[in-house]
Amino acid sequence: MSRLTKLLRSIVSMKQGSMKNSFFNNSNTSLGSARYPRGYWIKAGAESVTLCRNLKVLGGPALGTTSFTGSMFLNVQDRIASYNSSIIFDDSTGTWINYLDSGSGSAWDPRGTIHHELTHAVDHHVPGFITFFDPEWDKLNYPEFQYGNSYDPKNPPAQKINPVPGFVSYYATERHIEDRAEIGRATMARRSTYNRLVRICQTDPIVAAKVRKTVSEWNQFWPFPGAENTEWKTRMIQAEQDCR
Repeated sequence: MSRLTKLLRSIVSMKQGSMKNSFFNNSNTSLGSARYPRGYWIKAGAESVTLCRNLKVLGGPALGTTSFTGSMFLNVQDRIASYNSSIIFDDSTGTWINYLDSGSGSAWDPRGTIHHELTHAVDHHVPGFITFFDPEWDKLNYPEFQYGNSYDPKNPPAQKINPVPGFVSYYATERHIEDRAEIGRATMARRSTYNRLVRICQTDPIVAAKVRKTVSEWNQFWPFPGAENTEWKTRMIQAEQDCR
C-alpha cells in the first residue's frame, strides 16, 4: 500500500454509501481511541466525502468545501503523502520538525481541513441561522471590526498565526462562518496546531472566548453518553481549561 493510500485512508474512508470515517473508527487511530463520537458525522449531516484534485470554489482554488446537502469535497494536493513525512528546520526552536507541525505547514494539513469542513457541517445543522448571521459571535470581536476588510481571497496574504487580534488566521477574518470553522480546525487539529491555539488564548482574550463558545456549542450539539473515550471529548475538556 502506498504512503498516499495510507494517508488518505487515515483521513476518510467510505463504505456502502454511508459515512464510515476513520476519525471515529477505533481501529484506525494511533491513540487507541476514536477521534469523534460514533454518530457525530451523521448528526452533522455529512453524508458523503469526495476527494478532488485542483478543487475550485467560485473559480478560485480551495482546500475543501461543504454543502448544505451533506456533501463534503476535499482537495488532494500534489505530494500530499510526502508532506506527512517532510522534515524542516524550525528557526523559532532551533530544531528539525515535521513540516505539518510548522506554522506555515499547519495550514496545509489535510486533517485540519477536515476539521474545518466538519465545523461547517455542524454549523449547518444546529438550531438557528448561524450560517447566515451570528450576532453573539460578532459581539466577541473588538469594536469596529468588520469581516472582509483584512482578507482578499483573490490575493491572500502569507500564512501567519494570529495575524489580527481575535483571529487565528487571515482566512478567519473573511466571514464569521470561516472564523468559526478556523477555531474548530485549530481546536481539533494536530497537537502542534492545538498547542499554538493555547498559546494564542494566553494572550488574546477574544480567541479564548471564541474557543469557549465553540466548546459550549459543541457540547450542546453532542450531549450524548459514550463520548468519554474519544479525542473529541478530550479536546473539549482540555480546551475549556486551557482557554479560560
